[in-house]
Amino acid sequence: MTGARRVGRDDAFSRCRKPRAGVTLIEMLVAVTILFILMTIIFSIIQITSQAWKKTSQTTTSMQQARVAFERMTRNLSQATLNTYYSYYYASGATSPSYYMRQSELQFISGNGPIGTSSFISGSVGNVAQITHALFFQAPLGMVNSSDAANYGQLSNLLNACGYFVTYSLDPLRPAFLNSMSNKPQNEYRYRLMEMLQPSENLGVYTQGAIPAAGGSVPTWISNSIPDLTQSETSTGTITVRPLANNIVALIVMPEQYSSSTTNGQVNTAPIYSTTTSTYNYDSAYNASVVTTGTQTLTGNQLPPLVKIIMVSIDEASAIKLAALNPGAGSSSPPNLGQSSLFTDPTKLYTSGGVKGDLDKFEDVLNAVPGNIAGNAIKLNYYVFQTDVLIRGAKWTNS
Repeated sequence: MTGARRVGRDDAFSRCRKPRAGVTLIEMLVAVTILFILMTIIFSIIQITSQAWKKTSQTTTSMQQARVAFERMTRNLSQATLNTYYSYYYASGATSPSYYMRQSELQFISGNGPIGTSSFISGSVGNVAQITHALFFQAPLGMVNSSDAANYGQLSNLLNACGYFVTYSLDPLRPAFLNSMSNKPQNEYRYRLMEMLQPSENLGVYTQGAIPAAGGSVPTWISNSIPDLTQSETSTGTITVRPLANNIVALIVMPEQYSSSTTNGQVNTAPIYSTTTSTYNYDSAYNASVVTTGTQTLTGNQLPPLVKIIMVSIDEASAIKLAALNPGAGSSSPPNLGQSSLFTDPTKLYTSGGVKGDLDKFEDVLNAVPGNIAGNAIKLNYYVFQTDVLIRGAKWTNS
């Protein structure tokens, strides 16, 4: 066929081939921008997750320490004893017995302080202040000095003096060599639950006596067992007091007895008042009316059958926030959480009849509720531990 052009192979391929697609500068910038946004979002999620994990870890660690301390305290309390017995009482100067009544050489004492005074632990006792309540008793825990463990370590029922109270102080067990370091870690002031545990060899209640607190005296078996809490471990010799848990901001101790009424099928409990006024103070050695009337007080040489223990703990992050409020991180003045105006009357512990109770008022402070009694504006992470401890050695009688 004349005039026809043969289509070659190369010409057919060239007609079918399309121009190769390329990446423009605008497309590249858009892709980089999207990648940057995605990386920013991923980094923010990682950072938020890391902070949340760190905060949760700190809170969990603090609360675990507080829980262990709470269980230790309540377990030891359940073993409290007075070894009460009945015997004759001789009035002052009498040659023949005047009365026949309960007696004991041991003592169970708790509350804001001895009857007639404000606290057990003050500047004259340990150079630190007592926060809320304290609790002291004897129990057969069998704890001895390490040097006597070979001779007495198998005697698991030896008697020990125990005590628990809250202070705002430095760590008394901080090793002294840390202070000589050029980059020494700071010994920070914190709320601390302190444990007094007197070894059996040093038990002082028999020699120093359970002093009736009519005059407001702190029994010497307590005051002599508490060293200067501002000293370091190496300067205090035998350690009888140590921090059991940090960041414990309140300890409430309320001795109770069963009441005859019931609520929702459960037997109620009621506070035991050791005086005619409503008070948390309980002292088994207080028998002011014995001398004149021969009648023992209800608490005279008796263990309470039940003791309500309430402990409030905050986490370390909250403690750091509180410390920053003070004039300097090392301030010895405790942050104001309103404890001094609360927990003095057991009838006001819980909310009743539309009147807010002390425990709810304290939680308002920790939650930074506007108008709270301490004026606190920082919300704190906290946990309230609460239980009724059955005293196994109690032989309670209402007469």
